[in-house]
Amino acid sequence: MTNILIVDDSDIWRRLTKDVLRKNPYRLLEADSGEQALEVARETPFDLVIMDYRMHLLNGLDTSRQLRQIPGYEDIPVILITSENFPGDCEETPVADVDGYVDKKNLIHELDDCVKRHLDGKARVA
Repeated sequence: MTNILIVDDSDIWRRLTKDVLRKNPYRLLEADSGEQALEVARETPFDLVIMDYRMHLLNGLDTSRQLRQIPGYEDIPVILITSENFPGDCEETPVADVDGYVDKKNLIHELDDCVKRHLDGKARVA
């Protein structure tokens, strides 16, 4: 089974993200901070990360950089979600350590397809 880690400091956005992906045969894990995501990574293997860009203390980019330092997570797909203006799209972003981006206003319509493309390896640019 595919394990996906959803990282967001907002319960509402974590719940919405889970609802979008629930129809798929994924095991959905949650973390409410970048720090907790790194703890989960050390304890439970996962295949893809969906992470909010803006979080308290450790943001999505910094969390992604630190995650890539953990053995086994060097090449894991990381999809950022945010309502901020962010460069890139689902398939590519010019930011190191992040493989794709979905705008939160398009989350319901774009996230499922974006996740599938990264899991299938069709969007990997890292």
